[in-house]
Amino acid sequence: MNKKVKLKIERLGNFGEGIAYLNKRPVFINYALIDELVEVELETNSRGNLEGKNLKVLTKSPIRIEPPCKYYQKCGGCNLQHMPYFETIKYKRNVINFLYNVHLRKETKKTKLNLTILSPEEFRYRNRVTLPVTIYNNEIVFGLYYQDSNRFLPIDTCLVHKFYIDLILKEIVKLMTKYQIEPYNSKTKSGYIRFIQVRTNYQGQFQITFISYKKVDLTELANDLAANNPKVNSVFVSINDNLRSREFITEKIEKLYGDDYLEDKIGDTKYLVGPDSFFQLNLKQAKNMYDEILRVGNFTKNDTILDAYAGVSSIGIYISKFVDKVYSIEISKDAVKAAKEAVKFNNIDNIEIHSGDTLEVSKQLNIKPNVMIFNPPRTGLGKDLCNFILEEKPKKIIYASCNPLSLVDDLKILSNKYNIIETTPVDMFPQTNHVESVTLLTLKTK
Repeated sequence: MNKKVKLKIERLGNFGEGIAYLNKRPVFINYALIDELVEVELETNSRGNLEGKNLKVLTKSPIRIEPPCKYYQKCGGCNLQHMPYFETIKYKRNVINFLYNVHLRKETKKTKLNLTILSPEEFRYRNRVTLPVTIYNNEIVFGLYYQDSNRFLPIDTCLVHKFYIDLILKEIVKLMTKYQIEPYNSKTKSGYIRFIQVRTNYQGQFQITFISYKKVDLTELANDLAANNPKVNSVFVSINDNLRSREFITEKIEKLYGDDYLEDKIGDTKYLVGPDSFFQLNLKQAKNMYDEILRVGNFTKNDTILDAYAGVSSIGIYISKFVDKVYSIEISKDAVKAAKEAVKFNNIDNIEIHSGDTLEVSKQLNIKPNVMIFNPPRTGLGKDLCNFILEEKPKKIIYASCNPLSLVDDLKILSNKYNIIETTPVDMFPQTNHVESVTLLTLKTK
């Protein structure tokens, strides 16, 4: 049995966990709050760090609340539900503030750290989900995975998903049973469907994609689903037999029913989204983020914009009417195709969409943008791209980050030639520890 210890929580970490100290060594304890006295079992994780398991709160924080989700602490997804929403907002700003003070104290001495932009919806905000399916108690069910494992957790709802996503998922698994379309079983190598992706839009329409291990005829199922659910806009199937891949949808994709794209919008700007397109998951908050980009950018008709990691060019399209020219770069072919269709759809004539790696395409383009906008994945920009930016010397950089750790690494490099003017935290994913932000950098003058 692991040693039980009593500890007092001193602060919160970058992932929402409580941090206590034992003989000056940090102990990381999920779901604990500052000033709480807790009892935990000590474990050493694979990285050699101490973790506290089987949390028992002896003295509760006055801000602790009862989580509304019945699966809380099981899936590990919404790991801040034990905190009031306003406290999570303060926490997310504190994460950036702490990282700046530790890693960029000199570089951010004059940086303005704004208040976190609140999400208009604390729950039921997420417009796309990709969930595993399996046979559980002799029934086909959808679900999640238990935290830090591949053990299946059956669910019947998720409080951050749009409510009608739960309803259509229940219809889908009923039809899988009706047409004897079994989920894939990795042990027996039998069955077909590994995941179901559901995307919904502002009109409540659905774009549904089955991720199957091997080829399967879903024509009858798709037609039945659409016939009984008028909000079904399209149905696709994608073959993915790579069980180690983190990607769900591959290029082996077939449309079974409906339109090529799902129409959606941020504010009054319309977009076309395919099954594999990167698009914001909290659209009301995405509008707030894009409006923040407009504010810090203070764009004019003299501005030439490089819009990198563009997805379906959602930022580029949103700002296009305020600038002279936008060059959007995106590596996903599906997203590039959707972006080009959206540009036509919106009758925009000052955007060029380019397909490929951000660094490679940026080098190939014979342009001199005075503003560069980046919205990279969690890995950030990386050393090579940061050095390329330093060589190109745009007057402004607007960095929309989804990971404060990689943001800090990139800003450390960029600060060699840029002033970090201001950062605004954005709560894109309420109830979780994820922190998004918008940062403005300007070229230093000698």
